[in-house]
Amino acid sequence: MTANEFLLLSPFLVLGLGAVAVLLAGVLPLPGRQTLAHGLALALLAAAFALSLALLGQTGVAMDGGLRFDAVSYGFDALACAGAFGALVLARGYAPLRGEVGEAFGALVLFAVLGMFILISADDLLVAFLGLELVAVPLFGLVAWVPRHRGAIEGGLKYAVLSGVAAAFFLYGLALIYAGSGTLALPAMGAALAQAHAQPLLTVAGFVLLLVGIGFELALVPFHMWAADVYEGAPVPVTALLGTVAKVAMLVFLVHLLGAAPPRVLSALAPILAVLAVLGMLVGNLLALRQTKVLRLLGYSTIAHFGYVLAALSCVSADGYRAALYYGLAYAVMNMAVFAVFAVLSTRNGGEGRIADYRGVGRRHPWLGLALVVGVLSLAGLPPTAGFFAKLFVLSALLHGGHVGLAVVLVLATAASFYYYLRLLLAFFQTEETTQMPMARPAPGAALVLGVAVLLTLGVGVWARAFF
Repeated sequence: MTANEFLLLSPFLVLGLGAVAVLLAGVLPLPGRQTLAHGLALALLAAAFALSLALLGQTGVAMDGGLRFDAVSYGFDALACAGAFGALVLARGYAPLRGEVGEAFGALVLFAVLGMFILISADDLLVAFLGLELVAVPLFGLVAWVPRHRGAIEGGLKYAVLSGVAAAFFLYGLALIYAGSGTLALPAMGAALAQAHAQPLLTVAGFVLLLVGIGFELALVPFHMWAADVYEGAPVPVTALLGTVAKVAMLVFLVHLLGAAPPRVLSALAPILAVLAVLGMLVGNLLALRQTKVLRLLGYSTIAHFGYVLAALSCVSADGYRAALYYGLAYAVMNMAVFAVFAVLSTRNGGEGRIADYRGVGRRHPWLGLALVVGVLSLAGLPPTAGFFAKLFVLSALLHGGHVGLAVVLVLATAASFYYYLRLLLAFFQTEETTQMPMARPAPGAALVLGVAVLLTLGVGVWARAFF
């Protein structure tokens, strides 16, 4: 490894070696070793975050071209660290996880973030598969971390099955792509398909199978089964990690995959992406309309949001790719704000229940109410939040690309989503208050996560052009 490669990989090394250090810290014969391990995990995430920001201006490749680095990859690496930091802070104060957030929990989070780093920077499909698995395997355990929590074991098993099916499709796709082109390196794919011995049909079929595997990970329709069950069964801080930066890391890889795909592959994938986008926007919103539980509602709304993202990607243009990446950033920060509110409101048995359980909470705790208002209005797509500009950029890409039909579906789906988002807010600020939700002041760490997420939701919107 050269000095330059060492520099480019330094955030990866901090997380990989740091995860082992966190495990060792947890077995030291010292009082408060769980607190030590938790603090070390947070410090390592902060260090990886700082390194990623410091390297924003660096470009290059490492690991024999398997990883490529640029401002986009390091920017989303920093986002992954920030999201995991927020999830770890919320986990420490989350009532059902009290006494359960030790060295194993912190190490699994660090390994998952390392997998996100690999996915974000992958320039080789086999390397991407390693990143995919390194994200998925720690999340199996984290979803089912509190077995006494209703639906935890079921959610963990369902997530394991979904991830296993996704891995199978991904591997089948790799095999077909290698058989058709003779390479798994994305930069070499176009030249390989131009060779006389290449088999483009096999390669296209392989890319379609890759898209199916990615569809299971992103909960795209029709691969969305059990997504809401996983959201509901996992502890809320784990759902925040799984439902924000973990999905965004896969999205960044998908954008890079499409950007590097040969024209013949893109022409085959574009109509598939458009169909998946329409299904996601319609099915996700229709299912969310019927939900009475908060986390299930957020799970189905995620399906709709990735329908909007796929609409941008179906343009297979630079504008569409930029819109999708911006949407990923906005999606992560606004969802983190919403999940943080419900993590703070948790009870010992898990307070993430029915919408009716939160009646009047916003009146009793106006700061939590304000945070939820900002997050939910951003999810709905109202200005001046990040969610509004995310949908605006997608709409602009669709209209510039001549996809008027998709643009109409996006507008109608967004309008439908107002119903269930506003229903959540109306319950939160209802005059009749619930007696089932004991209230407590947010811990300083949770308050920090809430404040930063809300400010980013507004800031990423107000200064949208700086990111787009």
